[in-house]
Amino acid sequence: FNQKGSLDRHMRLHMGITPFVCKFCGKKYTRKDQLEYHIRGHTDDKPFRCEICGKCFPFQGTLNQHLRKNHPGVTEVRNRVESPDRTEAFVEQKVDNDASASEAMDSSMEIHAMSNTSD
Repeated sequence: FNQKGSLDRHMRLHMGITPFVCKFCGKKYTRKDQLEYHIRGHTDDKPFRCEICGKCFPFQGTLNQHLRKNHPGVTEVRNRVESPDRTEAFVEQKVDNDASASEAMDSSMEIHAMSNTSD
């Protein structure tokens, strides 16, 4: 990894560390972007707009379903509008660097290193 942040994200994945928590339902994620995507389901943030009727949706897939159901024959389109009132709706939990976390990291590193070693 050429950046510390990339290595940190990679290690959180292997160690199961989920510092990003949804304030609405408590679901946890290893990456901030995953949480931001999830939160759209709880809020009025609907950045995908139907070009035909103007209705907005929180996810590209939901817009595509709408197009298939309500506008037959229209191909799926990618149309994202930015919401000016987007808010940070997450809580970042800090993980204590205790002995058990350190041991878990050592174990994860050993397994990961062995799985990426070619014979």
